[in-house]
Amino acid sequence: MPPDEFSKPRRPGGRRALPLVALGLLIGGIVGSAAGATLVAQRQRSASAGPSFISAPKPSGSVLPAANAVSAAAIYQQDAAGVVTITTELAAGFRSIGEATGSGIVVNPQGDILTNQHVVEGARQIRVAFKSGTTVSGTVAGVDASDDLAVVHVSVPADQLHPLVLANSDAIQIGDPVLAIGTPFGLSGSLTSGIISGLGRSGTAPSGRALTGLIQTDAAINPGNSGGAAAEREGRGDRGR
Repeated sequence: MPPDEFSKPRRPGGRRALPLVALGLLIGGIVGSAAGATLVAQRQRSASAGPSFISAPKPSGSVLPAANAVSAAAIYQQDAAGVVTITTELAAGFRSIGEATGSGIVVNPQGDILTNQHVVEGARQIRVAFKSGTTVSGTVAGVDASDDLAVVHVSVPADQLHPLVLANSDAIQIGDPVLAIGTPFGLSGSLTSGIISGLGRSGTAPSGRALTGLIQTDAAINPGNSGGAAAEREGRGDRGR
């Protein structure tokens, strides 16, 4: 997705995002990325925060329970608290040039949030809003521009954090149902649904690096969804998710 995929409330007329779920562009659920897991693990090791909670995609670590035909409403109730809205104040030098909005997912009880690098690029200030209504300041704790990934850290009590688990996407098949949770057009906690439309797609990261192995979906993905969660709707743990 292009760098202007995230919501820009003060810059109307932004381009609609392509419906490609890259490893990390919509992060989490079936679209858990090894790069995202590595970035979080590196962040935790450098902070000496104890054992890593995410060192690799979990082979059966879907954010969903292992039960068939889980309803979209049940999945939303379970996962929405782990998806946050990220609002940034953009700056050029010492001058503020506007605001931008994206999404992110909580990945551990230490307050690390995985999002896209382009969501926080150029940010002078970062605000993170939780589904509970709590809003706090955040800081960029790690960046992997080549994969368009970033970790934002917040300081809140662990009992206010609802980590989602990065899952293994190897078992995804075309036609599988998928849900996306994020903040399109500034509308926090929005849920959209669709199917996996294609596998092995190619694209380009905002840094210009070629990306391969992208997952295509027809679920509605609009400005502000960047960094949000994608989850499969059947929760079938027997397929290695």
